[in-house]
Amino acid sequence: MKILIPILFLFLVACPDPPEETICGQGMILSGDTCTCVPNAHPSDDGSSCECDSLYHWDEDLYECVLDTTSYDITWEFDTLGIYWSTIHDVAIVSQDDIWAVGWITFPDPDSSSDGTGEESFNAAHWNGSEWEFLHLGAMSGTGTIGTHTEIFSVFNVDNDNLWMFTSGGSYIHFDGTDWSTDIVPERIGQVHEIWGNHSDNLYFVGSNGTITHYDGSSFTLIESNTDIRLYDVRGSEDGQYVVTVGIGDFGITKVIQLVDNQAILLFDNDSIDYSELSGFKAVDVWGHTAYIATFYGLLTYDFETGDTTWVNLNDLLHDFLYIWRIEVNAPNDIFIAGDGGRMMHYNGYRWIKDFRIRSSFQIDGHIPGIGGIDYKDGMIVSAGTVGGVHAYIARGYRN
Repeated sequence: MKILIPILFLFLVACPDPPEETICGQGMILSGDTCTCVPNAHPSDDGSSCECDSLYHWDEDLYECVLDTTSYDITWEFDTLGIYWSTIHDVAIVSQDDIWAVGWITFPDPDSSSDGTGEESFNAAHWNGSEWEFLHLGAMSGTGTIGTHTEIFSVFNVDNDNLWMFTSGGSYIHFDGTDWSTDIVPERIGQVHEIWGNHSDNLYFVGSNGTITHYDGSSFTLIESNTDIRLYDVRGSEDGQYVVTVGIGDFGITKVIQLVDNQAILLFDNDSIDYSELSGFKAVDVWGHTAYIATFYGLLTYDFETGDTTWVNLNDLLHDFLYIWRIEVNAPNDIFIAGDGGRMMHYNGYRWIKDFRIRSSFQIDGHIPGIGGIDYKDGMIVSAGTVGGVHAYIARGYRN
């Protein structure tokens, strides 16, 4: 025993203590020997647990952060404008009592007091809270004269009382809240069909023949796009850091282009992305550091920070041929998509909802509504376009 006791003692002393178990707080996962937050969560103030990011909440098991849901309880009011060949190309909401629509709107003029043709056409309409007012907005022509019978293709509200429009004659029209101004923009190689900017000194104009023009508050600059396709849409983040334009050309050529320091950088085209069902890139919006790119058949997202993409085939999901034309992203859980034939879709953070009320309200003798433009602001969604060349329409949706 005199020999066994010290040997046993030495054995017990040499055996190390078992390692302490790392216990993570709520919303954390163990990565190696470090506790990190689950996706869409951030550390609490004391770092002992995690909290869901804005727009997210814990699921029932307190295991992951899931998107909050938003409402699609919308009451629509419908207006028909003009007679045959009348159309609305674009709309912009300043407030619920201050809405602008542009295009070409024709009404009968029985006494021919306008121009002797028996008709009178307007290039803009304004909603004042109780009725639509129709206007002849003056636009500069290539001859240096201002005319009031030029079709307007696009309108964008930079902020309150700061409206920008672009005409078929190659001129801009600007309203600063008090005065109207107009001039020709030679720094382009095609028609301008869309406008976006986060400030009056950071505006982008895109359109046919790959036209991309930037306005810095004092001068216009033509940006080399390295393409001749028609660019249908342009949108950017609130801070202007991420700006994207999308378009489609002949033979199915389609591109997504990022604009950085007046340079055009190709993000995607037909050959650089794996999703075979994408079809054409038709519309885009940007929220935070994510681009939401609408194609004819679904929705592609691109994260500028990580380079990650996701794809949802909405045709399959909603069992319908949507032919998407426009998108408005108010948040990741509040997305409006306008499709051909007056179809409106909404994502509430959990599921997609179809709304055919615009289609059923304006369908005439087999003619269905075609989307010109949509806009959303402060609980109001506006969709506008034409019904088979029969007349123009505007649908005003109010969230309850």
